[in-house]
Amino acid sequence: MSRVRLTVERKYTHKLAVPVLFLLSLTGCGGGGTGIADGGDNGKPAGQVSACSDTASAAWVPEPDFYPAAVRYLQPGTAQSAAQIHKTRQADFSPDSVSFVAGSIQVPSGVMVDSDTADSAASTVHVSNNSIEQAQSLLNPVSVAGFVSRFAGFHYDPVGGSSPYPADTDDFYKITLNKGQLISLYSVDSVDGGAQAVCLLDSRGNETFTKTTGNRVKTMTVPESGHYYIQVHALSRAGLYQLVVGQGGVTRGAVRQSILSVDREFVPGQAIVKYSNQSVASAIAEAARGANVALTGPDGESVLTPLQPQNGTGALLDISSMVNRQLVNSGQVTATGVQAASDSQLKQATLDAIALLRRQEGVEYAEPNYIRRAFFEPSDPLYDAQWHYPLIHLPQAWSIAAVSDLAETRVAVIDTGIRSHVDMNGQIVEGFDFVDDDRDASDPGGSLHGGSDNFHGTHVAGTVAAVSNNGEGVAGVANLPDKNGRLPVRVIPVRVLDEFGSGADADIIEAIKYASGVANRSGITLTEEQRARVINLSLGGPGNSASLQDAIDLARANDVVVVAAAGNDGVSVKSFPAANDGVIAVGAVGPEQQRAPYSNFGQAGDLWLDVVAPGGDFSKDINGDGQPDGVLSTWDEDSYILLQGTSMASPHVAGVIALMRALSPDLSGLNIETLLENGDLTTELGARGKDPIFGFGLIDAALAAMAVSSKSVPAVLVASPARLNFGGSTDRLSLRLRNGGSQPLEVLTTDTDQPWLAISPKNIQADGTGEYLVSVNRNDLDIGVYSGKVSVVTTDGKTEELPVIMQVVDPAVASVDAGTQYVLLIRASTKDDVLPDTAQQITQVADGQYSYRFLNIDDDAYYLIAGTDMDNDGFICDEGEFCAEYPVLNEPELVNVAKDMDNLRMSTTYLLGFGQTGLNSGANSTVAGRRGYPRLLNSQ
Repeated sequence: MSRVRLTVERKYTHKLAVPVLFLLSLTGCGGGGTGIADGGDNGKPAGQVSACSDTASAAWVPEPDFYPAAVRYLQPGTAQSAAQIHKTRQADFSPDSVSFVAGSIQVPSGVMVDSDTADSAASTVHVSNNSIEQAQSLLNPVSVAGFVSRFAGFHYDPVGGSSPYPADTDDFYKITLNKGQLISLYSVDSVDGGAQAVCLLDSRGNETFTKTTGNRVKTMTVPESGHYYIQVHALSRAGLYQLVVGQGGVTRGAVRQSILSVDREFVPGQAIVKYSNQSVASAIAEAARGANVALTGPDGESVLTPLQPQNGTGALLDISSMVNRQLVNSGQVTATGVQAASDSQLKQATLDAIALLRRQEGVEYAEPNYIRRAFFEPSDPLYDAQWHYPLIHLPQAWSIAAVSDLAETRVAVIDTGIRSHVDMNGQIVEGFDFVDDDRDASDPGGSLHGGSDNFHGTHVAGTVAAVSNNGEGVAGVANLPDKNGRLPVRVIPVRVLDEFGSGADADIIEAIKYASGVANRSGITLTEEQRARVINLSLGGPGNSASLQDAIDLARANDVVVVAAAGNDGVSVKSFPAANDGVIAVGAVGPEQQRAPYSNFGQAGDLWLDVVAPGGDFSKDINGDGQPDGVLSTWDEDSYILLQGTSMASPHVAGVIALMRALSPDLSGLNIETLLENGDLTTELGARGKDPIFGFGLIDAALAAMAVSSKSVPAVLVASPARLNFGGSTDRLSLRLRNGGSQPLEVLTTDTDQPWLAISPKNIQADGTGEYLVSVNRNDLDIGVYSGKVSVVTTDGKTEELPVIMQVVDPAVASVDAGTQYVLLIRASTKDDVLPDTAQQITQVADGQYSYRFLNIDDDAYYLIAGTDMDNDGFICDEGEFCAEYPVLNEPELVNVAKDMDNLRMSTTYLLGFGQTGLNSGANSTVAGRRGYPRLLNSQ
């Protein structure tokens, strides 16, 4: 039996149990003072206690009996040894083994690690940062992984072993900041479920009392540009945290008078006019109140009727009299009005009248009364982190969906099952589990031995159908309330992958038949109303199957669109079912709209890849928000996580197709395939037509929505990325400017506001849209952090200002570093054992990456894992630590060693879950942190 495998994702979220009073204390972490640039003391407000002082924190440290009796702690200053145990078994390789496994681990841009974590193996490279004098210098933007603990103590293993952690009450960091930057502290994991405090100190070490918001995630805005210290203070035991410094958002600059174009939507016979002459403005106000005040046009004859007064903005005027005179003078209508003007004639005459008004003395500006349509941005609090939605013009598609009558559409997610989640309440219908052959298709979690819980199917389903605009968590592609408040998409959960992420063809075939409403092994045949219209398969493997093709043919015959992930091997090798006939094969791009390094692709003679969508790229932080550019979606119950892979790209496409079918219920699968092949659903990224790397191009939700509805989308400039982060080493970034609407838009000019910043066209169209190259020149610049803007002026009269951040790094500041990495080679046949057979190497960063090399390895199948153990609990890849899996995080595949395996590349990333309701107000409750992979404690 052939097997199709996709290894399930790992859960890295953790519910924190925090006393109520403790939560209240954290909200007062600052008092709203201002920072001092380059030194100075703004003074401490009378009676205000720092959230980072012992006085503030000690009040909220629970009594010792708050903790479980089985856990023992040491008070500061005491010493006690612990007998460490092996969390796993050292692999015993044959002396005759000759094969080796070697490769590298890439570190994401802007990543650093606390210089004095609890990791005992890293003690030789530890440097104290416990005071201002010892403050650790940081890059900017930066994401710092760290450890603090109010007391020393021990982690206890379930089988009786223990490993110590030290007291480390404070971490101090030295950094140059710009006004408006955001500082966020994520309290990720701790022994007692507590959080940490963060304080901003000026260059003299005086606290600025900058106000923070939030509890588990505390955020503050930098008040002024200058040199600062950031203090992270322990309020719990053995706490892991992430400190993120990022830049602010996109700004809109000055609006100049728009180019007058008949192609734009506006109200004929009306104008918005602002007069600099105060007497005219007063006359307009009088007329708007009903006074008999005459206002004449620039021709001295036409009457302008005020409809709305000028109160700091332009006045709305009825200029029908001027418009009529323009029509008569041009001979388009008769003076008696016998001949009616067409809509286009009325619009042109209105523009001609406005042009006359612009030339009138005392007119500051005159504009058409443009018709605007909402570009829907949902209220979901984590939407700002979903950079992948604007990349496919989803807000423009939502603006159509929000004013439409949407039909219910069902999407089958054939995967690991789907976990109940607060952001998908009511959207998950009954499904089937073909692994256990029962009706419970919930996602049970699970992963390799010792790994954290894993909810791959839940993540995929959230991208398709998380409820948008509900003020909760994230947005889903297709589940925005329509004009009647109805949510269109329901998800059918179908489980075919086990706890290790493997699924057999036989189960997948039956699942496809089940979702399509065809007789299958479950004995349940879904009705026309119950069956899926779209199937998503974020799974795959090598080797075609005639039986699998038959199942896909049955689905298509039942008018089901099948979408599948192209695979994560980063090669031009087919993955099935994506490469099966009739399946829409989806590759992945990162934030720069370039092929993600892991994404499979086609070749010139075999164009099996159909389309690409955002899959994430953990090696990037292009927008400078301090987080890796992964895809954010639902995880366990009430949490969210960033992942990368073609598994994440595929549901973007499935969601767009579901939205199309909700907008047009009679749309057939064949219609959709034809639209895709004609280029009506995508933005081209490569060669014209279909190419091996991108297929037909990047899925475009706005084009898809317009293709199946009668509604249009006004012109809007979409910049990707919308924020540019050059960090300390990048010199050039690609910027793509696109029209996200259906109406004409031209890029008139591009410019920058700093001498060290430049923009030049690279591959642009006649209308100015396309690819630009943005570059920085650090020559002759002093050490520090620099901010600038790229300005883009378009024909709608608007200037889009894209923020840019760049750093000239002090040579004394360490470069990117993800801490001490434990690289594990786990024999696959022992993954279920209490002590799995494991080889381990410990490695340090060099030139932005790690290297590893295992010698004399038996010919066998292995999993390749790497990560940190910053809290020294004997497990790598905990929540709050770095983790890498080959080839892609959360989708590990077997490494079959039958010869030397060289150049196996992985990318490490910080494991952070975004919990929304993960705070327990019970004063005497704790929740154990979720653990990753066991390491060899005594092996170096």
